[in-house]
Parts: sequence; structure tokens; C-alpha cells
Amino acid sequence: MFGSLRLDHRSIKWLIATILSATAFLYLPSFSLGFISDDFALIGEARRVSWWGLFLQELNAYYRPLVQLTLKADHALWGSRPAGYHVTSFALHLINVLLVALIGRRVLSREGWILAAVYFGITPTHASSVLWICGRTDLLCATFYLGAAWMLIESKARREMWHGAIVALLTFGALLSKEMAISLPLVSLLIAYAIERRNGHALRDSAVAVAPIFCAFVLYIALRFALFGNFLQNPLQTATSTSAILTNVARYAVTLTFPLDLEILKPFFRSHPNLLLGASVVIAGG
Repeated sequence: MFGSLRLDHRSIKWLIATILSATAFLYLPSFSLGFISDDFALIGEARRVSWWGLFLQELNAYYRPLVQLTLKADHALWGSRPAGYHVTSFALHLINVLLVALIGRRVLSREGWILAAVYFGITPTHASSVLWICGRTDLLCATFYLGAAWMLIESKARREMWHGAIVALLTFGALLSKEMAISLPLVSLLIAYAIERRNGHALRDSAVAVAPIFCAFVLYIALRFALFGNFLQNPLQTATSTSAILTNVARYAVTLTFPLDLEILKPFFRSHPNLLLGASVVIAGG
């Protein structure tokens, strides 16, 4: 589709600007939305705790201090006006779209990075994260996560050692935003290996490249143990069954594959739980 295009530096800038503009146009109506559901409790907790205190305790059963920090900053800037909070979420989503485009340019074909950025920007899968203030945790984690991946790729391309410190800081930021960032060490190792696979020491060089990410991961574990004496333990989910794990595997697999928000499927699967469990087994087995 884009094979006949010759993309110089200026054309690439215009393409990225167009993708960001299309994404912005789609989400502009979000500024008129109010607070809903858990937003009130989450923002209330961020207001109650001191700036430094956000880093010393779990709030609403989670340790995600950077998310709380952004909410506290929003309250300082906007008070109780929801539009300001939506502006922050909106800006984070645009940053994430930009990072997907930048990463895609390094690891995908010409057509691939354009389609990836467009899909990431406008897919309904991300609607709840952008439109719901509580979804800030997904957006902020993605910003640090994608930022770390991009900086890792840049460090491999330019061979500049100082990038490692930035990669470590971004990794730590992702972990302080959402626990799912524990996947970043493995993902980063796969990225580094894909870049280095043509040389004879690909695995060794890849391990060296991602060492800052693993250091940040170890530091995060040590911090959690020092503060709470546990690692990734959610008081809301003290026991996890096999069926729950399989259900989550299916849920995330479908979400990442098909452009729809799974909230619209909940009524159906609540009425047919066996279908969801069966689909989970099939997807996990595949």
C-alpha cells in the first residue's frame, strides 16, 4: 500500500503528525466527560496523602505511586474539574502513539510502522484507558514501558552507554506505575536479541544491553520488600485459581488481537461462563 512512497525525514514527520492528529480528533470529546465509578476514591486518596507519602504506602490495595503523583498534580492544577484530568490522559495517549511510531520505524517495515501507529492510536481497545481516569495507570505504565523499549533500541543503534541509565530509570518508572511492567525484562531481552541475532555473540550482547533493566527490576523488588514485606501481592486477590488464570489469558489475547473493548462482551460471558473457560483453554493451548 505504501510501497511506492519514498519517505524522507520530512515525510515521516508529516505522517507521524497526521497519525497524532487523527488520534487527537477521535479523543477530543473526552474533555467533556466527568468522573465515574472508582475515580472518586482514587483521586480522593491522592489528595489525602502527602507528596512524599505517595511513595511510602499502598493506596487502594496497589503500590502505584507515580499514578497517584499525576492525579495529585492534576488536582493541584485543576481542582475538581474533570476536563483537566482528561487532558493529562489524552496527552499520555498521544505520547504513547508517538513512541509506537518511533519503535515501529526501527523494527518494522515501512507499511508496518504506519499501520501499527494508526492501530494503536485509534483502536477501541484503548478507549477505557483513555476515557476513564482510573485507566491512567495503563497509560502511564505504557509511556515508561515504551520509552524504555525505544531507548534500548536507540542505545543498540548508536552504541551510547549513557542510554543505559535512562533505560533503567524508565523501567523503574513503569514498575512504579503498574505491576505488569515485570514483563519488560523479558520483552527487552527479546528486542535486544532480535537486533543482535546476526552476530556470533547475540545472546551475550543482548544480556549486557538489558542489564540496566534487570538492575531496575531488582531495585523495585528490594523497595517493595523494604516497604511492605511482599512482592506483587494484591490484597484484593489473595488466591488465584487455574480457571482465573486461563480466563485472563483469553481476555488479554483477544484484547490484543481484535479492536474492541471487552466490556461489551461481559454480559454474554457472564451468562455463558463455560464458553469463556473453554475458549481460555483453547487459546492457552495454542
